[in-house]
Amino acid sequence: MSLPTSIQKNLVFLSEQVGKGAIRQQEIEKATQVSQSQISRILAGQVRRTSKNVLKLCKYANLLVLEESPCQDDEIALFEQLKKICQGNPTRIAALRNLLLSIEQLQEPAQSSRK
Repeated sequence: MSLPTSIQKNLVFLSEQVGKGAIRQQEIEKATQVSQSQISRILAGQVRRTSKNVLKLCKYANLLVLEESPCQDDEIALFEQLKKICQGNPTRIAALRNLLLSIEQLQEPAQSSRK
């Protein structure tokens, strides 16, 4: 029996994170209560069915994906900084909007030339 694609993707992601050294199997063991030997076996692809342990690892992988999104933190920081700069002042808001539109227009020719 082959595993569903979504489960395979989660396990591959988790395996890649371990391979990159972003997380250790011992950390996964502590968080999921799945033994390190089972984690090793599952991440090596030695799994035939969707067991409880496989599902625990998938759930943990999903949590890592959510935590790994630095872009979200950057966006929040950007919006906070924009609020500080604008301070509800319509003139400042218009100036920042125009600046952002100018930056966007500068990028358009570079993007269209790549196609």
